[in-house]
Amino acid sequence: MLTLRTEHLSKRFGHIQAVLDLNLAVEEGKIFGFLGPNGSGKTTTIGMVLGLITPSGGRIELFGRDTKTHLKSLLSQVGSVLEGNSFYPYLSGRDNLKLFARILNHRADSRVEEVLEMVKLTSRAGDKYGAYSQGMKQRLGIACALLSDPSFLILDEPTNGLDPRGMREIRELMLDLRKRGKTILLSSHLLHEVEQVCDHIAIIKEGTLVAQGETAELVKDKNLESFFLEVTEEEEE
Repeated sequence: MLTLRTEHLSKRFGHIQAVLDLNLAVEEGKIFGFLGPNGSGKTTTIGMVLGLITPSGGRIELFGRDTKTHLKSLLSQVGSVLEGNSFYPYLSGRDNLKLFARILNHRADSRVEEVLEMVKLTSRAGDKYGAYSQGMKQRLGIACALLSDPSFLILDEPTNGLDPRGMREIRELMLDLRKRGKTILLSSHLLHEVEQVCDHIAIIKEGTLVAQGETAELVKDKNLESFFLEVTEEEEE
Protein backbone atom coordinates (compact mmCIF):
# COMPACT_ATOMS: atom_id res chain seq x y z
CA MET A 1 0.00 0.00 0.00
CA LEU A 2 1.14 3.54 -0.72
CA THR A 3 1.08 6.04 2.11
CA LEU A 4 1.63 8.97 -0.27
CA ARG A 5 1.11 9.26 -3.99
CA THR A 6 1.35 12.39 -6.10
CA GLU A 7 0.19 12.37 -9.71
CA HIS A 8 1.30 15.09 -12.13
CA LEU A 9 1.64 17.47 -9.18
CA SER A 10 2.53 21.02 -10.18
CA LYS A 11 2.85 24.44 -8.61
CA ARG A 12 3.48 27.78 -10.26
CA PHE A 13 4.15 31.04 -8.44
CA GLY A 14 3.57 33.70 -11.06
CA HIS A 15 6.25 33.16 -13.70
CA ILE A 16 8.13 30.62 -11.57
CA GLN A 17 7.40 26.92 -12.06
CA ALA A 18 8.33 25.53 -8.64
CA VAL A 19 7.08 21.96 -9.20
CA LEU A 20 6.22 20.34 -12.52
CA ASP A 21 4.42 17.06 -13.24
CA LEU A 22 5.76 15.36 -10.10
CA ASN A 23 4.88 11.70 -9.50
CA LEU A 24 5.98 10.31 -6.13
CA ALA A 25 5.17 6.94 -4.56
CA VAL A 26 5.94 6.45 -0.86
CA GLU A 27 5.37 2.89 0.36
CA GLU A 28 3.90 2.13 3.77
CA GLY A 29 6.42 1.26 6.48
CA LYS A 30 9.44 2.64 4.61
CA ILE A 31 11.80 5.56 5.07
CA PHE A 32 11.65 7.58 1.86
CA GLY A 33 14.42 10.08 1.07
CA PHE A 34 13.28 13.21 -0.75
CA LEU A 35 16.34 14.90 -2.24
CA GLY A 36 17.26 17.78 -4.47
CA PRO A 37 19.55 20.80 -4.77
CA ASN A 38 18.60 24.03 -3.03
CA GLY A 39 15.58 25.57 -4.73
CA SER A 40 14.54 22.29 -6.34
CA GLY A 41 10.96 22.37 -5.04
CA LYS A 42 11.19 20.05 -2.03
CA THR A 43 9.73 22.52 0.47
CA THR A 44 6.95 23.51 -1.94
CA THR A 45 6.06 19.85 -2.45
CA ILE A 46 5.94 19.20 1.30
CA GLY A 47 3.78 22.30 1.72
CA MET A 48 1.31 20.95 -0.84
CA VAL A 49 1.19 17.52 0.83
CA LEU A 50 0.45 19.18 4.19
CA GLY A 51 -2.23 21.42 2.73
CA LEU A 52 -0.25 24.59 3.35
CA ILE A 53 0.13 25.37 -0.36
CA THR A 54 -2.56 24.89 -3.00
CA PRO A 55 -1.35 22.94 -6.06
CA SER A 56 -1.70 24.48 -9.50
CA GLY A 57 -2.38 21.04 -10.98
CA GLY A 58 -2.31 17.32 -10.33
CA ARG A 59 -3.48 15.40 -7.30
CA ILE A 60 -2.25 14.11 -3.94
CA GLU A 61 -3.35 10.91 -2.26
CA LEU A 62 -2.70 10.04 1.38
CA PHE A 63 -3.49 6.48 2.44
CA GLY A 64 -5.24 5.94 -0.89
CA ARG A 65 -7.63 8.90 -0.56
CA ASP A 66 -7.66 12.21 -2.41
CA THR A 67 -6.64 15.13 -0.21
CA LYS A 68 -8.94 17.49 -2.11
CA THR A 69 -11.97 15.93 -0.46
CA HIS A 70 -10.57 14.34 2.72
CA LEU A 71 -7.70 16.64 3.74
CA LYS A 72 -8.68 17.29 7.38
CA SER A 73 -9.25 13.65 8.31
CA LEU A 74 -6.15 12.49 6.42
CA LEU A 75 -3.86 15.05 8.05
CA SER A 76 -4.90 13.74 11.46
CA GLN A 77 -2.77 10.70 10.58
CA VAL A 78 0.26 12.79 9.56
CA GLY A 79 2.92 14.31 11.80
CA SER A 80 5.50 16.78 10.55
CA VAL A 81 8.69 18.42 11.73
CA LEU A 82 9.52 21.50 9.68
CA GLU A 83 12.46 23.84 10.16
CA GLY A 84 11.95 26.38 12.95
CA ASN A 85 9.98 24.63 15.71
CA SER A 86 8.01 27.04 17.91
CA PHE A 87 8.63 25.86 21.44
CA TYR A 88 8.71 28.10 24.52
CA PRO A 89 12.31 28.36 25.84
CA TYR A 90 11.23 29.03 29.44
CA LEU A 91 9.05 25.91 29.65
CA SER A 92 10.37 22.41 30.17
CA GLY A 93 10.33 19.89 27.35
CA ARG A 94 7.48 18.06 29.11
CA ASP A 95 5.40 21.21 29.61
CA ASN A 96 5.91 22.24 25.98
CA LEU A 97 4.54 18.86 24.89
CA LYS A 98 1.60 19.12 27.29
CA LEU A 99 0.74 22.51 25.82
CA PHE A 100 0.77 21.20 22.26
CA ALA A 101 -1.15 18.09 23.34
CA ARG A 102 -3.99 20.22 24.67
CA ILE A 103 -4.12 22.08 21.37
CA LEU A 104 -4.34 18.79 19.47
CA ASN A 105 -6.94 16.90 21.53
CA HIS A 106 -7.52 15.60 25.03
CA ARG A 107 -6.21 12.12 24.19
CA ALA A 108 -2.81 13.42 23.05
CA ASP A 109 -2.02 14.52 26.62
CA SER A 110 -1.89 10.88 27.71
CA ARG A 111 0.92 10.24 25.21
CA VAL A 112 3.37 12.85 26.54
CA GLU A 113 5.38 10.44 28.67
CA GLU A 114 5.28 7.76 25.98
CA VAL A 115 6.70 10.00 23.24
CA LEU A 116 9.34 11.38 25.60
CA GLU A 117 10.49 7.80 26.15
CA MET A 118 10.40 7.09 22.40
CA VAL A 119 12.79 9.97 21.66
CA LYS A 120 14.90 9.24 24.77
CA LEU A 121 14.25 12.55 26.51
CA THR A 122 12.59 11.27 29.71
CA SER A 123 15.61 12.05 31.89
CA ARG A 124 15.75 15.65 30.59
CA ALA A 125 12.02 16.25 30.26
CA GLY A 126 11.97 18.57 33.27
CA ASP A 127 14.72 20.82 31.91
CA LYS A 128 13.86 24.07 30.17
CA TYR A 129 13.75 23.87 26.38
CA GLY A 130 16.17 26.80 26.16
CA ALA A 131 18.85 24.68 27.81
CA TYR A 132 18.52 21.82 25.31
CA SER A 133 21.21 21.00 22.77
CA GLN A 134 20.24 21.26 19.10
CA GLY A 135 19.89 17.49 18.90
CA MET A 136 17.56 17.43 21.91
CA LYS A 137 15.47 20.21 20.36
CA GLN A 138 15.11 18.19 17.17
CA ARG A 139 14.09 15.09 19.14
CA LEU A 140 11.51 17.12 21.06
CA GLY A 141 10.14 18.31 17.72
CA ILE A 142 9.74 14.71 16.62
CA ALA A 143 8.12 13.87 19.97
CA CYS A 144 5.61 16.66 19.34
CA ALA A 145 4.86 15.26 15.88
CA LEU A 146 4.21 11.86 17.47
CA LEU A 147 1.65 13.09 20.02
CA SER A 148 -1.33 12.23 17.83
CA ASP A 149 0.21 8.80 17.05
CA PRO A 150 0.41 9.43 13.28
CA SER A 151 1.23 6.62 10.89
CA PHE A 152 3.11 8.99 8.52
CA LEU A 153 5.89 11.39 9.51
CA ILE A 154 7.33 14.14 7.32
CA LEU A 155 10.75 15.31 8.52
CA ASP A 156 12.28 18.35 6.82
CA GLU A 157 16.04 18.57 7.46
CA PRO A 158 15.88 16.95 10.94
CA THR A 159 19.69 16.71 11.21
CA ASN A 160 20.44 20.23 10.00
CA GLY A 161 23.02 21.91 12.24
CA LEU A 162 23.65 18.85 14.39
CA ASP A 163 27.00 17.47 15.48
CA PRO A 164 27.85 13.80 14.74
CA ARG A 165 26.31 12.61 18.02
CA GLY A 166 23.08 14.47 17.30
CA MET A 167 22.94 13.06 13.77
CA ARG A 168 23.36 9.54 15.11
CA GLU A 169 20.58 10.07 17.66
CA ILE A 170 18.14 11.21 14.96
CA ARG A 171 19.22 8.38 12.64
CA GLU A 172 18.65 5.77 15.35
CA LEU A 173 15.30 7.34 16.20
CA MET A 174 14.11 7.14 12.58
CA LEU A 175 15.12 3.48 12.35
CA ASP A 176 13.29 2.76 15.61
CA LEU A 177 10.16 4.52 14.33
CA ARG A 178 10.25 2.41 11.18
CA LYS A 179 10.36 -0.71 13.36
CA ARG A 180 7.23 0.61 15.08
CA GLY A 181 5.47 0.68 11.71
CA LYS A 182 5.77 4.38 10.92
CA THR A 183 6.26 5.59 7.35
CA ILE A 184 8.75 8.47 7.09
CA LEU A 185 9.40 10.99 4.34
CA LEU A 186 12.85 12.47 4.99
CA SER A 187 13.84 15.63 3.18
CA SER A 188 17.56 16.27 3.59
CA HIS A 189 20.67 17.49 1.83
CA LEU A 190 22.94 15.29 3.99
CA LEU A 191 23.35 12.43 1.54
CA HIS A 192 25.46 10.23 3.81
CA GLU A 193 22.70 10.23 6.41
CA VAL A 194 20.02 9.52 3.81
CA GLU A 195 22.00 6.59 2.40
CA GLN A 196 22.18 4.96 5.84
CA VAL A 197 18.45 5.03 6.62
CA CYS A 198 16.35 5.34 3.47
CA ASP A 199 14.80 2.35 1.72
CA HIS A 200 13.72 4.42 -1.28
CA ILE A 201 14.69 7.82 -2.62
CA ALA A 202 13.42 10.38 -5.08
CA ILE A 203 15.56 13.16 -6.49
CA ILE A 204 14.11 16.31 -8.01
CA LYS A 205 15.74 19.24 -9.76
CA GLU A 206 13.97 22.45 -10.75
CA GLY A 207 10.72 20.87 -9.62
CA THR A 208 11.05 17.86 -11.90
CA LEU A 209 11.67 14.24 -10.91
CA VAL A 210 15.02 12.94 -12.19
CA ALA A 211 15.29 9.63 -10.28
CA GLN A 212 13.14 7.44 -8.03
CA GLY A 213 13.45 3.89 -6.71
CA GLU A 214 15.05 1.63 -4.13
CA THR A 215 18.20 3.22 -2.76
CA ALA A 216 20.41 0.15 -3.21
CA GLU A 217 19.15 -0.45 -6.75
CA LEU A 218 19.70 3.14 -7.87
CA VAL A 219 23.11 3.57 -6.27
CA LYS A 220 24.48 0.06 -7.04
CA ASP A 221 28.29 0.23 -7.05
CA LYS A 222 28.37 4.01 -6.40
CA ASN A 223 27.64 5.96 -3.25
CA LEU A 224 24.58 8.19 -3.02
CA GLU A 225 26.60 11.39 -3.36
CA SER A 226 28.11 10.25 -6.67
CA PHE A 227 24.72 9.14 -7.97
CA PHE A 228 23.06 12.39 -6.87
CA LEU A 229 25.68 14.52 -8.61
CA GLU A 230 25.50 12.35 -11.71
CA VAL A 231 21.75 12.67 -12.22
CA THR A 232 21.52 16.33 -11.30
CA GLU A 233 24.51 17.29 -13.46
CA GLU A 234 23.05 15.38 -16.42
CA GLU A 235 20.01 17.60 -16.15
CA GLU A 236 22.20 20.69 -16.27
CA GLU A 237 24.04 19.68 -19.43
